[in-house]
Amino acid sequence: MDNVEVWTSPDNIKRYEEQSQGKSSTLIERMKQAQPYTFIPQVENAVNTWKLDSTTAYPEKIAVLFNRNTASSAEGMITYARQSDKVITVGENS
Repeated sequence: MDNVEVWTSPDNIKRYEEQSQGKSSTLIERMKQAQPYTFIPQVENAVNTWKLDSTTAYPEKIAVLFNRNTASSAEGMITYARQSDKVITVGENS
């Protein structure tokens, strides 16, 4: 699944253009065509559903990433996740 979204403000578009160093970018063009100050999917036609069935493999290890800005319910999720032997937590104190 690709749930990454991009903010379409004029300043953000400008930064993306600076990063691309003049190369043509489909994402930048989509950002320019989108309504300003909204989010758009980073990948056009991205998969946004996930169906579990009998062939779906369960992960052997899971990494949970967090930083000092993690708070509230996310901290609770990290606490619960640490109870599993499959989970590795990576980050700084929240």
